[in-house]
Amino acid sequence: MNLKSIASAACLVLGSAAFAGSAAAGTTVYSDFGSYFAATTGVSYYGFDGFAPDDNRISSSDFEVGPAIFGARSDTLFVIGANAGYGYYGTPTLVPFLSAQDGNPIEVDLYVSFTAMSFNLGSYVQPGPVTITLSNGDSFFAALPAVANTTQFIGFTSTSPFAIVTISQGPNVLDVTNFTTAYAVAASAVPEPTTWGLMILGFADVGAVLRGRRTALAA
Repeated sequence: MNLKSIASAACLVLGSAAFAGSAAAGTTVYSDFGSYFAATTGVSYYGFDGFAPDDNRISSSDFEVGPAIFGARSDTLFVIGANAGYGYYGTPTLVPFLSAQDGNPIEVDLYVSFTAMSFNLGSYVQPGPVTITLSNGDSFFAALPAVANTTQFIGFTSTSPFAIVTISQGPNVLDVTNFTTAYAVAASAVPEPTTWGLMILGFADVGAVLRGRRTALAA
């Protein structure tokens, strides 16, 4: 094998290694904010303040918050005041929350596409597992706390952008106290052990050819 062909093989191995970390597609789910925050950039926070009186609730087919419109698939949604008596979230200060009744899915339409998002989800009655579906085709399940009026942080990053998120929870009440939008941080490509082996062999062959060429020139 001549020097040119060996160098070409080494470059091919290096090219394969550079794309090894981005080959897999899908969604990564996080159950704590710290891990989600470390995997994202440009995180923006949103709540449901200012829609309903503190001691009452308001209903609508959709609510616009920041870059998102929260809509109901087949019924109305509610924003419930922190002290309205339908549920209590927040420690030590209670917060208002969005609520979908009777298993009505929540559809979140985004003005721009993102690759990361999070929600604090709960239920003031009959908590159950939720299904989250993204417009890019990804879908996953997540469990909510078994205790009513308790939220679970659910964050996720995706390898492809999405502009719609649908959240559903069986026949039960589903509540959202706040959410974030963000962008996933691209993971650096780390070559597989077999790729490292091929790279080392390739460089060794290149070195051997170079040493041979130097010996021939000296002679």
